[in-house]
Amino acid sequence: MYNHLYRRIYRHIAEMTWAALLCIGIGHFISSWLMAIAFEPDGISAPDVFWYYYLVTATTVGYGDFAPTTAYGRAVAVLWIMPGAIALFTTAIAKGAQAMAEQWRRKLRGRGDYSMLQDHIVIIGWRGERTERLIDQLTDVSSGEAPTIVLISSTVSQNPVPDVARFIRADNTSDVAAYERAGMAQANAVIVMAKTDPDALAISLAVAAAAPNVRLVVYFEDERMANLLKTHCPGAETAPSLSTEILARTARDPGSAELFTMLASSSAGPTEFSMVVPAGAPSLSYSAALASFKAKHEATLLGMRSPDTMIPLLNAPGTATIKPGDQLYYISMARIDADTVDWDALAA
Repeated sequence: MYNHLYRRIYRHIAEMTWAALLCIGIGHFISSWLMAIAFEPDGISAPDVFWYYYLVTATTVGYGDFAPTTAYGRAVAVLWIMPGAIALFTTAIAKGAQAMAEQWRRKLRGRGDYSMLQDHIVIIGWRGERTERLIDQLTDVSSGEAPTIVLISSTVSQNPVPDVARFIRADNTSDVAAYERAGMAQANAVIVMAKTDPDALAISLAVAAAAPNVRLVVYFEDERMANLLKTHCPGAETAPSLSTEILARTARDPGSAELFTMLASSSAGPTEFSMVVPAGAPSLSYSAALASFKAKHEATLLGMRSPDTMIPLLNAPGTATIKPGDQLYYISMARIDADTVDWDALAA
């Protein structure tokens, strides 16, 4: 038992843990005070003075308003209080700086914990410049307030974009512990950008199991894989590669490629946005909303989607009714906050 206790004490002292530093600091303070009481009974040994004198000495500030007055008191200060207090103070500063650096390195290597985040966006997968462009689009302030981004990847060893995103290192494509550390359950959306379509499908199914209520957006090269995911996760939104469709459309309708680029990019002119009609707003016709959005907000209404449907209705009939909870899609130079829209005036 004593041997085990000795080993534990020796380990704490050898590693100079916070517990060992605290114990040594308390011991040094008490011993210094007792010696001050013995040699400076009428000076710095007063309880309301000595702690101040000790800290001023430890930090090497040396105001000089309190100092030992006897020869023995000065000897104690020079030979015991100064060396010990200064050594303890510098050790504490060094350990604190080391702890901060280690915490920063842990986060850079993807070992941080962001489970307390709310309404952030989680990106799973790293595809180099393509993912960087995605993050640039997400953090573009012209599209509204930039969200917090958490990147999860099992293919990179440290955060490739530390200035704009937080990083979680996953052990595999369906690392549930990594999903928990990323705060996926409280995320506003999860974007899957795996290197291959099979990986994207596997990750999407794992995300749907770990966070069934999160909004899931998945990028696929092959539309058939997107349809396969839809059979298992009807609520998932898929973004298949449209390069072939864009080429075909541009060949028949010149300028279509630039149009698609402008609609998708927040840095190339008017962009497509969406908003949810807030609760309490009156119902109004699609034709009234179309005219009012253009007149009052310089925005063009593209379509709408009811909460009970998965596919947006583009160029909806003018008689269609827009109700609270519906999603509206529009083109504008900047995002429009639904709370700033005068819905009563639009309905009138």
